[in-house]
Amino acid sequence: MATNRSGGKGIRDPSAVGNDRSFLFTLYLLNMHGGEWLPEVFYEDAFLRAFPRVLNDVAPTPYSTPEKTVRSCYTGRALVNFSAFLGLAEVEPTAKERYNRLYRVKKRPLVAETVRFHISKGRDMAKKKTRRNPVRLFPTVFE
Repeated sequence: MATNRSGGKGIRDPSAVGNDRSFLFTLYLLNMHGGEWLPEVFYEDAFLRAFPRVLNDVAPTPYSTPEKTVRSCYTGRALVNFSAFLGLAEVEPTAKERYNRLYRVKKRPLVAETVRFHISKGRDMAKKKTRRNPVRLFPTVFE
């Protein structure tokens, strides 16, 4: 069984859930789907589909499965402690239970002002046949 930095059992690498990619992915999800209230499970499901290997970094515990642990960490770190804390999303509890709390999430206007995504479609990229020039870091002419 793996131990985390605090000595407890659970996630081997505490940064595995809540790394730079997961925060950027959360911003993308908020930008695309955050116009209406959605349950946190929508964002958790999308995170697990995008980053399925994160389950390999979580050891099962007697009281939780790796998937439950990742879902809880993602909601806490990416939605509550990142998005809501920075004012990028409204994250409201929908249940009063302290340890089994459920949330609903909706983006705030600040998301559109903070980040813009420009994603090309795969087939559009295939149509463009561009010649790539190598990047030169140093001049090739020496005097």
